[in-house]
Amino acid sequence: MKQLYTFLFLLLFPLLASANPPGLYRGFIITLSGSKLTGQIGEITLSNQVAQVVFINDFGTIYSYHPRIIQGFAFYDGENPTVFESKYDQGRWLFLRVIFRDEGLCLYQAPEARVQWMLDNGVVRPIAFPVREYYLELPGRQRAVRIRKGNFKKQMRELLNGTAPHLAHKIGKIGYRFADLEKIITELNQELKRPSRYKI
Repeated sequence: MKQLYTFLFLLLFPLLASANPPGLYRGFIITLSGSKLTGQIGEITLSNQVAQVVFINDFGTIYSYHPRIIQGFAFYDGENPTVFESKYDQGRWLFLRVIFRDEGLCLYQAPEARVQWMLDNGVVRPIAFPVREYYLELPGRQRAVRIRKGNFKKQMRELLNGTAPHLAHKIGKIGYRFADLEKIITELNQELKRPSRYKI
């Protein structure tokens, strides 16, 4: 089964939409043991609930990695690295891009394109569709929580009530909606770092 996924992935490699522009980028993967392997990072996809990333090592050998078997990876498109981590969520493994991280607070984004196999006139074809999916990891929590647009106000207020009640009250107002998530996380970080006014 693993060989079948790898074959299909490499066969469709040029056709699939990806989280980074087409091509290869200098980068590295982090193994489960913490070792850093350098090479080139290729396409990142999530097809029919199966996440994969193409990695070509310094010897030119091509691999296709599932998030369950590596800690994550990074690639350089300019000076700063784009970092992805392997995460498990509701029965599936994902590669999530790190958007913001500071002392236990982390905002992730899933790859912005998905591929689904659809039956089209008797032929099974890969169909790409865009996705905006975020995950939030708060200090002291063991896992990242998917932030859903449909119940954003209720979910974020529940998540923030214990750590930043003043910010939780703003959620849902202008400037504090789903589209403003990155701004909200920046403000949350500032709130968490603010010294307590009641400290003696």
